[in-house]
Amino acid sequence: MKIRKLYISSFAKIKDLTVDFNDNLTTIKEENGYGKSTIANFIKCMFYGLSGARRSLVENDRMKFKPWNSTSKFGGYIIVEKNGKDWKIERFFGNKESEDTVSVIEMDTGKSYNTEDLGRKFFQIDEEGYFSTTYFSQKNFEVKSSASLTAKYNETYDIQDTELFQKALVKLEDRKKEYKKTGGKGLIEETKNSIRQIKSNLEEIKNLSSTIKNLKNEELALEKEVELLQEKIKKVSDKLAISGKKEAILIKKKYYDDLLKEMMQLKATSKGILDKFNGDVENAKKVKDYFVVFNEFRELSIKIEQLENDVLTLRNMQTAKEQTKKPIKKDKNFAFVVGGFSLIFIGFILF
Repeated sequence: MKIRKLYISSFAKIKDLTVDFNDNLTTIKEENGYGKSTIANFIKCMFYGLSGARRSLVENDRMKFKPWNSTSKFGGYIIVEKNGKDWKIERFFGNKESEDTVSVIEMDTGKSYNTEDLGRKFFQIDEEGYFSTTYFSQKNFEVKSSASLTAKYNETYDIQDTELFQKALVKLEDRKKEYKKTGGKGLIEETKNSIRQIKSNLEEIKNLSSTIKNLKNEELALEKEVELLQEKIKKVSDKLAISGKKEAILIKKKYYDDLLKEMMQLKATSKGILDKFNGDVENAKKVKDYFVVFNEFRELSIKIEQLENDVLTLRNMQTAKEQTKKPIKKDKNFAFVVGGFSLIFIGFILF
Protein backbone atom coordinates (compact mmCIF):
# COMPACT_ATOMS: atom_id res chain seq x y z
CA MET A 1 0.00 0.00 0.00
CA LYS A 2 1.20 3.53 -0.83
CA ILE A 3 0.04 6.93 0.32
CA ARG A 4 -0.54 9.20 -2.69
CA LYS A 5 -1.82 12.38 -1.10
CA LEU A 6 -3.26 13.88 2.07
CA TYR A 7 -5.22 17.02 2.82
CA ILE A 8 -5.69 18.50 6.31
CA SER A 9 -8.60 20.90 6.63
CA SER A 10 -7.93 21.55 10.31
CA PHE A 11 -6.15 19.25 12.74
CA ALA A 12 -4.49 20.57 15.93
CA LYS A 13 -2.38 23.57 14.81
CA ILE A 14 -2.33 22.62 11.11
CA LYS A 15 -4.82 24.15 8.68
CA ASP A 16 -5.35 23.80 4.93
CA LEU A 17 -2.27 21.67 4.25
CA THR A 18 -1.76 19.44 1.20
CA VAL A 19 1.10 16.94 0.95
CA ASP A 20 1.76 14.98 -2.26
CA PHE A 21 3.74 11.72 -2.03
CA ASN A 22 5.72 10.02 -4.81
CA ASP A 23 7.06 6.52 -5.42
CA ASN A 24 10.36 7.35 -3.74
CA LEU A 25 10.95 8.14 -0.08
CA THR A 26 9.05 11.25 1.00
CA THR A 27 10.42 13.25 3.93
CA ILE A 28 9.02 16.22 5.79
CA LYS A 29 11.94 18.13 7.27
CA GLU A 30 10.98 21.16 9.33
CA GLU A 31 11.95 22.88 12.57
CA ASN A 32 10.72 21.64 15.95
CA GLY A 33 7.11 22.64 16.58
CA TYR A 34 6.15 22.67 12.89
CA GLY A 35 3.74 19.73 13.26
CA LYS A 36 5.54 16.70 11.80
CA SER A 37 4.24 14.39 14.54
CA THR A 38 0.77 15.91 14.09
CA ILE A 39 0.80 14.91 10.39
CA ALA A 40 1.80 11.35 11.32
CA ASN A 41 -1.07 11.20 13.84
CA PHE A 42 -3.49 12.54 11.22
CA ILE A 43 -2.61 9.60 8.92
CA LYS A 44 -3.29 7.17 11.76
CA CYS A 45 -6.59 8.86 12.58
CA MET A 46 -7.76 8.54 8.96
CA PHE A 47 -7.61 4.74 9.37
CA TYR A 48 -8.42 4.22 13.06
CA GLY A 49 -10.35 7.34 14.10
CA LEU A 50 -9.94 9.35 17.31
CA SER A 51 -10.19 7.95 20.81
CA GLY A 52 -11.89 10.18 23.35
CA ALA A 53 -12.76 7.93 26.25
CA ARG A 54 -9.94 9.00 28.55
CA ARG A 55 -9.97 12.26 30.45
CA SER A 56 -6.20 12.93 30.38
CA LEU A 57 -5.27 15.40 27.64
CA VAL A 58 -2.11 13.40 26.89
CA GLU A 59 -4.08 10.18 26.27
CA ASN A 60 -7.25 11.70 24.80
CA ASP A 61 -6.56 12.24 21.06
CA ARG A 62 -9.88 14.01 20.46
CA MET A 63 -9.06 16.68 23.03
CA LYS A 64 -5.40 16.88 22.01
CA PHE A 65 -5.92 17.37 18.27
CA LYS A 66 -9.15 19.38 18.28
CA PRO A 67 -8.49 22.88 16.82
CA TRP A 68 -9.38 25.66 19.21
CA ASN A 69 -8.78 28.69 16.97
CA SER A 70 -10.11 27.50 13.61
CA THR A 71 -13.51 27.65 11.94
CA SER A 72 -12.53 24.98 9.37
CA LYS A 73 -13.88 21.45 9.67
CA PHE A 74 -11.95 19.22 12.06
CA GLY A 75 -10.42 16.54 9.81
CA GLY A 76 -9.49 15.94 6.15
CA TYR A 77 -8.80 13.12 3.73
CA ILE A 78 -6.07 10.76 2.54
CA ILE A 79 -5.65 9.01 -0.84
CA VAL A 80 -3.89 5.63 -0.87
CA GLU A 81 -3.11 2.96 -3.44
CA LYS A 82 -3.89 -0.65 -2.58
CA ASN A 83 -4.06 -3.65 -4.90
CA GLY A 84 -3.64 -1.41 -7.95
CA LYS A 85 -6.58 0.87 -7.01
CA ASP A 86 -6.68 4.37 -5.53
CA TRP A 87 -8.91 4.91 -2.48
CA LYS A 88 -9.99 8.12 -0.82
CA ILE A 89 -10.60 7.97 2.94
CA GLU A 90 -12.30 11.06 4.35
CA ARG A 91 -12.96 11.71 8.06
CA PHE A 92 -14.33 14.66 9.97
CA PHE A 93 -14.56 14.68 13.77
CA GLY A 94 -17.07 16.13 16.22
CA ASN A 95 -17.01 16.66 19.95
CA LYS A 96 -17.68 12.94 20.45
CA GLU A 97 -17.36 9.75 18.42
CA SER A 98 -21.05 9.64 17.48
CA GLU A 99 -20.66 12.96 15.68
CA ASP A 100 -17.80 11.71 13.48
CA THR A 101 -18.27 11.12 9.73
CA VAL A 102 -16.21 8.80 7.55
CA SER A 103 -16.33 7.69 3.90
CA VAL A 104 -14.28 5.32 1.67
CA ILE A 105 -14.51 5.88 -2.10
CA GLU A 106 -12.89 3.99 -4.95
CA MET A 107 -11.40 6.76 -7.09
CA ASP A 108 -11.89 5.08 -10.49
CA THR A 109 -15.57 4.20 -10.05
CA GLY A 110 -16.70 6.66 -7.35
CA LYS A 111 -18.25 3.74 -5.49
CA SER A 112 -18.56 3.98 -1.69
CA TYR A 113 -17.65 1.10 0.62
CA ASN A 114 -18.26 0.01 4.17
CA THR A 115 -16.22 2.12 6.59
CA GLU A 116 -16.31 -0.17 9.62
CA ASP A 117 -12.87 -1.08 11.06
CA LEU A 118 -10.93 0.55 8.23
CA GLY A 119 -7.48 0.09 9.77
CA ARG A 120 -7.84 -3.66 10.05
CA LYS A 121 -9.22 -3.88 6.50
CA PHE A 122 -6.23 -2.02 5.02
CA PHE A 123 -3.40 -3.34 7.28
CA GLN A 124 -4.90 -6.51 8.79
CA ILE A 125 -3.77 -5.29 12.24
CA ASP A 126 -5.43 -3.27 14.97
CA GLU A 127 -4.40 0.19 16.20
CA GLU A 128 -2.00 -1.26 18.78
CA GLY A 129 -0.25 -3.31 16.10
CA TYR A 130 -0.09 -0.21 13.87
CA PHE A 131 1.84 1.68 16.55
CA SER A 132 4.30 -1.21 16.87
CA THR A 133 5.01 -1.58 13.14
CA THR A 134 3.95 1.25 10.86
CA TYR A 135 4.23 4.32 13.06
CA PHE A 136 7.30 4.85 15.27
CA SER A 137 7.28 7.76 17.68
CA GLN A 138 10.62 8.92 19.07
CA LYS A 139 9.00 9.44 22.47
CA ASN A 140 6.66 6.45 22.81
CA PHE A 141 8.42 3.76 20.79
CA GLU A 142 7.94 0.33 22.33
CA VAL A 143 8.41 -3.17 20.92
CA LYS A 144 5.74 -5.52 22.15
CA SER A 145 3.59 -8.38 20.95
CA SER A 146 -0.11 -8.13 20.16
CA ALA A 147 -2.76 -10.61 19.08
CA SER A 148 -3.26 -8.89 15.72
CA LEU A 149 0.48 -8.96 14.98
CA THR A 150 0.72 -12.65 15.80
CA ALA A 151 -2.28 -13.41 13.60
CA LYS A 152 -0.86 -11.32 10.76
CA TYR A 153 2.51 -13.08 11.08
CA ASN A 154 0.90 -16.56 10.99
CA GLU A 155 -1.26 -15.57 8.04
CA THR A 156 1.68 -14.27 6.08
CA TYR A 157 3.82 -17.36 6.53
CA ASP A 158 0.89 -19.81 6.53
CA ILE A 159 2.02 -21.53 9.75
CA GLN A 160 0.33 -22.08 13.06
CA ASP A 161 3.43 -22.54 15.15
CA THR A 162 4.34 -19.25 16.88
CA GLU A 163 7.67 -20.47 18.23
CA LEU A 164 9.67 -18.70 15.49
CA PHE A 165 7.82 -15.47 16.09
CA GLN A 166 8.42 -15.70 19.82
CA LYS A 167 12.14 -16.18 19.26
CA ALA A 168 12.23 -13.12 17.02
CA LEU A 169 10.30 -11.17 19.63
CA VAL A 170 12.80 -12.21 22.32
CA LYS A 171 15.64 -10.95 20.13
CA LEU A 172 13.81 -7.67 19.64
CA GLU A 173 13.29 -7.36 23.38
CA ASP A 174 17.02 -8.00 23.99
CA ARG A 175 17.96 -5.42 21.41
CA LYS A 176 15.48 -3.00 22.96
CA LYS A 177 17.29 -3.38 26.28
CA GLU A 178 20.55 -2.46 24.59
CA TYR A 179 19.03 0.70 23.20
CA LYS A 180 17.05 1.69 26.27
CA LYS A 181 18.23 0.87 29.78
CA THR A 182 17.15 2.09 33.16
CA GLY A 183 19.06 4.81 34.92
CA GLY A 184 19.54 6.94 31.83
CA LYS A 185 21.75 4.38 30.09
CA GLY A 186 21.69 2.55 26.79
CA LEU A 187 22.47 3.46 23.20
CA ILE A 188 19.53 5.85 22.92
CA GLU A 189 20.59 7.87 25.96
CA GLU A 190 24.22 7.78 24.86
CA THR A 191 23.19 9.06 21.45
CA LYS A 192 21.15 11.83 23.06
CA ASN A 193 24.16 12.78 25.20
CA SER A 194 26.33 12.82 22.07
CA ILE A 195 23.79 15.05 20.33
CA ARG A 196 23.74 17.40 23.32
CA GLN A 197 27.54 17.51 23.33
CA ILE A 198 27.61 18.19 19.60
CA LYS A 199 25.09 21.01 20.03
CA SER A 200 27.21 22.43 22.84
CA ASN A 201 30.31 22.22 20.63
CA LEU A 202 28.43 23.90 17.80
CA GLU A 203 27.37 26.69 20.12
CA GLU A 204 30.97 27.03 21.26
CA ILE A 205 32.13 27.17 17.65
CA LYS A 206 29.55 29.86 16.91
CA ASN A 207 30.83 31.88 19.86
CA LEU A 208 34.41 31.37 18.69
CA SER A 209 33.42 32.41 15.18
CA SER A 210 31.88 35.56 16.60
CA THR A 211 35.03 36.20 18.67
CA ILE A 212 37.25 35.64 15.61
CA LYS A 213 35.10 38.05 13.61
CA ASN A 214 35.45 40.69 16.34
CA LEU A 215 39.22 40.12 16.48
CA LYS A 216 39.45 40.52 12.71
CA ASN A 217 37.53 43.80 12.93
CA GLU A 218 39.89 44.94 15.69
CA GLU A 219 42.86 43.88 13.54
CA LEU A 220 41.57 45.96 10.62
CA ALA A 221 41.05 48.93 12.93
CA LEU A 222 44.61 48.54 14.28
CA GLU A 223 46.01 48.31 10.75
CA LYS A 224 44.27 51.57 9.86
CA GLU A 225 45.62 53.13 13.06
CA VAL A 226 49.15 51.93 12.16
CA GLU A 227 48.80 53.49 8.70
CA LEU A 228 47.77 56.80 10.28
CA LEU A 229 50.72 56.63 12.70
CA GLN A 230 53.11 55.86 9.84
CA GLU A 231 51.82 58.90 7.96
CA LYS A 232 52.32 61.04 11.08
CA ILE A 233 55.85 59.65 11.55
CA LYS A 234 56.69 60.50 7.93
CA LYS A 235 55.42 64.05 8.38
CA VAL A 236 57.44 64.46 11.60
CA SER A 237 60.54 63.00 9.87
CA ASP A 238 60.12 65.47 7.02
CA LYS A 239 59.80 68.30 9.52
CA LEU A 240 62.92 67.09 11.39
CA ALA A 241 64.85 66.91 8.13
CA ILE A 242 63.84 70.48 7.30
CA SER A 243 64.64 71.52 10.86
CA GLY A 244 68.08 69.86 10.59
CA LYS A 245 68.87 71.74 7.42
CA LYS A 246 67.79 74.98 9.06
CA GLU A 247 69.99 74.22 12.11
CA ALA A 248 73.00 73.50 9.86
CA ILE A 249 72.44 76.80 8.08
CA LEU A 250 72.20 78.61 11.42
CA ILE A 251 75.47 77.01 12.63
CA LYS A 252 77.25 77.98 9.43
CA LYS A 253 75.85 81.48 9.72
CA LYS A 254 77.09 81.74 13.33
CA TYR A 255 80.54 80.51 12.26
CA TYR A 256 80.52 83.10 9.49
CA ASP A 257 79.47 85.83 11.94
CA ASP A 258 82.25 84.80 14.36
CA LEU A 259 84.84 84.90 11.58
CA LEU A 260 83.52 88.25 10.43
CA LYS A 261 83.74 89.56 14.00
CA GLU A 262 87.28 88.23 14.39
CA MET A 263 88.25 89.81 11.08
CA MET A 264 86.83 93.13 12.24
CA GLN A 265 88.83 92.83 15.49
CA LEU A 266 91.99 92.10 13.51
CA LYS A 267 91.33 95.06 11.27
CA ALA A 268 90.82 97.22 14.35
CA THR A 269 94.07 95.92 15.86
CA SER A 270 95.94 96.55 12.61
CA LYS A 271 94.49 100.02 12.42
CA GLY A 272 95.54 100.65 16.04
CA ILE A 273 99.11 99.64 15.24
CA LEU A 274 99.18 101.91 12.19
CA ASP A 275 97.74 104.75 14.23
CA LYS A 276 100.47 104.19 16.84
CA PHE A 277 103.13 104.71 14.16
CA ASN A 278 101.24 107.73 12.79
CA GLY A 279 100.44 106.03 9.57
CA ASP A 280 104.07 105.14 8.95
CA VAL A 281 103.55 101.91 7.06
CA GLU A 282 107.28 101.34 6.73
CA ASN A 283 107.81 101.31 10.49
CA ALA A 284 104.79 99.03 10.93
CA LYS A 285 106.35 96.62 8.45
CA LYS A 286 109.59 96.70 10.43
CA VAL A 287 107.68 95.83 13.59
CA LYS A 288 106.18 92.87 11.76
CA ASP A 289 109.65 91.79 10.63
CA TYR A 290 110.91 92.14 14.22
CA PHE A 291 108.12 89.85 15.40
CA VAL A 292 109.11 87.26 12.80
CA VAL A 293 112.75 87.43 14.00
CA PHE A 294 111.55 87.19 17.60
CA ASN A 295 109.53 84.03 16.85
CA GLU A 296 112.55 82.48 15.12
CA PHE A 297 114.71 83.40 18.12
CA ARG A 298 112.19 81.83 20.50
CA GLU A 299 112.14 78.59 18.49
CA LEU A 300 115.98 78.58 18.54
CA SER A 301 116.02 79.06 22.31
CA ILE A 302 113.65 76.06 22.69
CA LYS A 303 116.03 73.89 20.66
CA ILE A 304 119.01 75.12 22.76
CA GLU A 305 117.10 74.21 25.94
CA GLN A 306 116.41 70.72 24.55
CA LEU A 307 120.16 70.30 23.80
CA GLU A 308 120.97 71.47 27.30
CA ASN A 309 118.59 68.84 28.74
CA ASP A 310 120.32 66.17 26.64
CA VAL A 311 123.73 67.27 28.05
CA LEU A 312 122.35 67.11 31.59
CA THR A 313 121.06 63.61 30.90
CA LEU A 314 124.52 62.47 29.78
CA ARG A 315 126.11 64.01 32.88
CA ASN A 316 123.59 62.25 35.13
CA MET A 317 124.42 58.94 33.48
CA GLN A 318 128.15 59.53 34.21
CA THR A 319 127.52 60.48 37.82
CA ALA A 320 125.30 57.41 38.25
CA LYS A 321 128.30 55.28 37.38
CA GLU A 322 130.32 57.01 40.09
CA GLN A 323 127.40 56.25 42.49
CA THR A 324 127.14 59.83 43.66
CA LYS A 325 123.85 61.35 44.72
CA LYS A 326 124.96 64.97 44.25
CA PRO A 327 122.56 66.62 41.77
CA ILE A 328 123.96 68.32 38.72
CA LYS A 329 123.21 72.04 38.60
CA LYS A 330 122.14 73.65 35.36
CA ASP A 331 124.41 76.18 33.75
CA LYS A 332 122.33 79.29 34.08
CA ASN A 333 124.72 81.58 32.28
CA PHE A 334 123.30 80.79 28.82
CA ALA A 335 119.69 81.13 30.01
CA PHE A 336 120.57 84.47 31.58
CA VAL A 337 122.09 85.69 28.35
CA VAL A 338 119.02 84.56 26.41
CA GLY A 339 116.63 86.23 28.85
CA GLY A 340 118.63 89.42 28.79
CA PHE A 341 118.71 89.47 25.02
CA SER A 342 114.98 88.98 24.95
CA LEU A 343 114.37 91.93 27.26
CA ILE A 344 116.68 94.13 25.17
CA PHE A 345 114.85 93.06 22.01
CA ILE A 346 111.43 93.82 23.52
CA GLY A 347 112.61 97.15 24.80
CA PHE A 348 114.01 98.01 21.38
CA ILE A 349 110.61 97.31 19.89
CA LEU A 350 108.66 99.35 22.40
CA PHE A 351 110.97 102.35 22.46
